Amino acid sequence: GEMARGPGRKTIDRDEMYRLLLAASPSLADAWADQIGSWPGDPRALPDYPSLHSFALHAVANLADGSTGILDAVLRILRDGDETARRLVTAGIIPEFAVALDYSDPRREILEEYLKGD
Repeated sequence: GEMARGPGRKTIDRDEMYRLLLAASPSLADAWADQIGSWPGDPRALPDYPSLHSFALHAVANLADGSTGILDAVLRILRDGDETARRLVTAGIIPEFAVALDYSDPRREILEEYLKGD
């Protein structure tokens, strides 16, 4: 079932999920604009998983310099997202991290700390 959310906490839907991810990573916004620009149809019909794949790769690349904005956004979406937003980041972003980071990669520890939470 849905967990109770505090007063004034807005549930994050798919559109808000994308806004949060883009806000977390300004350097990705240009690439995203290109991706949307090259998509012939309605941008809302852009396939989610290829899009999220690019967010994940970008986030992994940025972990090295201590930039964790996308991870922060992912955790917020997991906490406050609706079912669709949670499913998209769980299936679309988190596995990409697991695949992109070798076990010997020190960034893996950062990621695992993040995903464990407090």
